[in-house]
Amino acid sequence: MLLAFVLLAASVQAISLPASDADRVNAADEIVRGTITGVQSRWNDDHTHIVTTAAVAVAARIKGPDAGVETVAVLGGTVDGVTEWAEGEPALVPGSQAYVFLRDGAPGVPAAGRAQDVVALSGGTVPASARTRSAGVPVGVYDEYLRALVRGESPPAPAAIEPVTRAVGDPPVISSVLPNTASAGTGTTVTITGAGFGTKPARDSRADVGFLYRWDGSSWTPIWASGAGNLDENENDIISWTDTRIIVRVPTGIVSRGYSGSASSGFVYVRPESGPASASYPFTVTFGYGGTRWNAPAPFLVNPGTVAGAATAVQNAAATWNAAIPSSNFRLQYTGTTTASTIGYDGQNVVCFRPPTDFSSPETLAQAYYWYYSDGSMLEADVRFNTGYTWTSGTASGNTVSVQAIALHELGHWLNLRDLYGWYPDYPSDRDKVMFGYHGASMGNQNLKSLHAADKAGIQYIYPPDLTVASISPGTGVQGETLAVTVTGIDFQPGAALRLTRAGQPAIAATGVAVASSTKLTGTLALPLSAATGAWDVEVANPGGVTATKTGALAVFDRPPPDPVADLRVTETTATSLSWAWTDPSVRDFVLVRTYLDNREAGDVARGLQACTLTGLQPDTPYIFSTRAYDSLGNPSSWVNRTASTAWDPDPAPIVVMVPGGVGLPTDTDGDGVYDDVNGNRRRDFADVVLDFNQMGWIAANEPVAAFDCNDNGRIDFADVVWLFNHL
Repeated sequence: MLLAFVLLAASVQAISLPASDADRVNAADEIVRGTITGVQSRWNDDHTHIVTTAAVAVAARIKGPDAGVETVAVLGGTVDGVTEWAEGEPALVPGSQAYVFLRDGAPGVPAAGRAQDVVALSGGTVPASARTRSAGVPVGVYDEYLRALVRGESPPAPAAIEPVTRAVGDPPVISSVLPNTASAGTGTTVTITGAGFGTKPARDSRADVGFLYRWDGSSWTPIWASGAGNLDENENDIISWTDTRIIVRVPTGIVSRGYSGSASSGFVYVRPESGPASASYPFTVTFGYGGTRWNAPAPFLVNPGTVAGAATAVQNAAATWNAAIPSSNFRLQYTGTTTASTIGYDGQNVVCFRPPTDFSSPETLAQAYYWYYSDGSMLEADVRFNTGYTWTSGTASGNTVSVQAIALHELGHWLNLRDLYGWYPDYPSDRDKVMFGYHGASMGNQNLKSLHAADKAGIQYIYPPDLTVASISPGTGVQGETLAVTVTGIDFQPGAALRLTRAGQPAIAATGVAVASSTKLTGTLALPLSAATGAWDVEVANPGGVTATKTGALAVFDRPPPDPVADLRVTETTATSLSWAWTDPSVRDFVLVRTYLDNREAGDVARGLQACTLTGLQPDTPYIFSTRAYDSLGNPSSWVNRTASTAWDPDPAPIVVMVPGGVGLPTDTDGDGVYDDVNGNRRRDFADVVLDFNQMGWIAANEPVAAFDCNDNGRIDFADVVWLFNHL
């Protein structure tokens, strides 16, 4: 057994020191073998825990006083649609046969002995680390082994045997497993191809697919894809089986020791109906998922006890998980410290420190609990740390334990990620993952405070990015125009719909919507001639009704004159470049520029909206620019020829931009140099006075002062508003 802190195998395992069979026997007050019956779950008196009790019809007593029936209990169970999961607690499955290890008067279940451990029997044997589901240790042999441990002896562990002689033949051969990396408990399927698989006549037949569940350094335990033989509580994850191909889901479920587990990294193999199993084939499990999730952010409090910096350490662990899902609304939300130290269903999520007597086993380092509805919606969760150990918020060494490293793992259980126990020699390993099921200096993860890519994949699977609309291009359109648009964002799904919406207006639905990727979709928007001018919201709806909106992302303008009167003016020159712009601000679409040098056509060299810059020109060289403007409907103006050189220093017209709240670019309605049409509706009216007043500061900071300095005093001020009003 490894000299390390170990996460014992349970639904999501408690962090504990390793314990041998002798340790488990010595810690138990009673050990019995029998049939579990009368399983019932109820709330305790203060409604903080669900306690599941059962009777064990004793067939053999290994330790403790004689009694025909034992009453046992565990924390956890389901009552009225609410389930409590308690980390490290075994399952009590009605009708199953098992060895039950009990402690008298254990905390939390005063009415019955606390079941520390349950070793489920299958076919009258104790399941063993073997390549066949039916191999195991006969109960008579295991009885004597445990009794020897009770007497203080040190017998060797009994070997598993095959109870029924099977025909010997060639083992099956696996030629490929595709994909050879997958998650467990997510419905992900893999296809195993090869030869000699035979047939699988029934779920509980001997033929099966084994995945590695756990390797403890000396022996390994499988989890079977069929689910049969594991208390029949698991889903049957074998989808199809032929002699040359098996399709199977990567399983999670209750394993042979009565605890919930997950397939781990290591290997997969095929066990036929008769004869030996195939050789192991390498296989990687990224993460195991238990199937529950939070539907809203999970706020939590920390009671740091006497451990300096513990609250910050737990907060850092939560922030590490949060950082892996930046585009999700879910968060583990630290809300401060508390003096509360009660673990139970009490309306708050608490991380605290508790004395060793509170734990079902004194070797346990930390333990997590959570409560959820039958539909998998998480309600509440707690974690407690054992004060019997020395904790540090800094770097752990020797016998100290890192609060942050353990909190990172335990909060992973709050997310319903399961432990992985794969580190079988020369096969894929889970050792670098936060959800690796063993912890300690010998494992190299005593101070592991960052997530592996597989841990990140787990939380990103449970909490995918929330649908978001980031941008639309183009962001402007004209009444009557048909736009080919590209929308960017997050989590676009095949079949998504796109439309424009605005209060009081009929929605404008896009046609030909195609989802190019989860971050980009395209479509066509036909803007009606009657579409209201101004800002419209862009809405994307995924199948299932989830929607996201970008407010005011597309502006609709009224239809401009078909042939704008446009004049091109050079606005800036350098030794080798020219910049130019249209003096008519109604030109809002492309400008096509052709240049002629020494009477040779240079071709289309630049395109722009209101302005363009052409670089790479020869110094002091005259150029002829043959240009034309296009309005937003594609209607061209007549060609305009201008001669310019990089040595020419013109007096350019001011370049104005749209004022917030306007409907278009400001214009000079009477050619006097004052842009009196402030809101861009091509006329001077009272709306211009209001907008000039409301946006006075913005105009001063963003527009050319001369264009809006109506009274010619060299600044933008209230006197300009008065001037506009007086000149209506």
